[in-house]
Parts: sequence; structure tokens; C-alpha cells
Amino acid sequence: MSSYKDLQTKIFERDNYTCRYCGKNSREYRALVMAHIRTASMCGDDRESNLITLCRHCYNHISNNEIRAKFETKENADYFWGLYHEKVKGYCYYTNYIKKVFTENGVLMTRPQIDKYVSIFVKNDDNFNAFKAELQNTGYKNMPSKMRSDVRKYNHQVENQSKEWLLWLWVYIH
Repeated sequence: MSSYKDLQTKIFERDNYTCRYCGKNSREYRALVMAHIRTASMCGDDRESNLITLCRHCYNHISNNEIRAKFETKENADYFWGLYHEKVKGYCYYTNYIKKVFTENGVLMTRPQIDKYVSIFVKNDDNFNAFKAELQNTGYKNMPSKMRSDVRKYNHQVENQSKEWLLWLWVYIH
């Protein structure tokens, strides 16, 4: 058995092959699903305390928020909140700050445009402080076009590196 199957069997056995939401009991593997209380997007992982048994019907008809509200323990919530906070605090803060400053200064720039820039260039507080200094030098009105230009240059560099790698691979193979 694979490690996933082993874990699934362990969770099903722990929950006595019973859906934790509706109470339906079944020894048929196809009727049950191992589900996450806190999903990966919320920093959930495959810890046993984050996994429950659900029947297929409940799994397909109940939202992740309902599952988390009903089954998450305080210990799990505290643990995952710490992970989630560390993962997104900088990214969300940087994006929200830039959007707020642009809006206050009458600069229209969409959140996806800002997110793209932040995901490439603003990895930590030092990068963010450099961005703020550049914002002061460039000016609020000119900054969006500079940000779009930087993203285009970055994408072009990545594309060229990919082409160089493929060329190297082709030469190596032949």
C-alpha cells in the first residue's frame, strides 16, 4: 500500500468507517472520502488531526468553511493560523499597502497587476522598503507603467533563459 492509502485507512479506522458529518457508516472505500478540515490554501496539511472521514455525499455538498467550523479544534486553528499568518502576512500587507497608496493618489491599477509585481519583486521587507523609496523617486503617476515594464522585462528574461536552456539541451542531446 502507498503511504496515502495507509493514511486513509488509518483515518477511516480512527473514525470507525463513519462519516463524521452525517453519521453514515460504510466499509466500502468508494463510499468514503478522507477530507481535510483545513485545506492546503489555508496552510492545512496531512496531519491526522487535520483529516476526517466523510461520505461522498457530504464531501460533495458541504463547503470547506462548514467543515472547518464544525470540526476544527482550537489547537489546530492556532497551529494553522500561525503557519498561514507567516506565509501571507508579508504578501498581503505589501499588496494592500500598494493598492491603498495608489487609490489614495488617484492611480488606477488592478489588484492582479499589483499581485503580479509583488509576487516577482517584493519578497521581503527590504524589497518592500526599496519599492517605497522607488515610489517616492518615480512618483505615484509614473509607477504603474514602471511596474508593468519591470514585469515585462522579467517575463522576457525568463523566456530567454528557457530558450537558452532548451538550446543547451538540444546541443547536449545531439
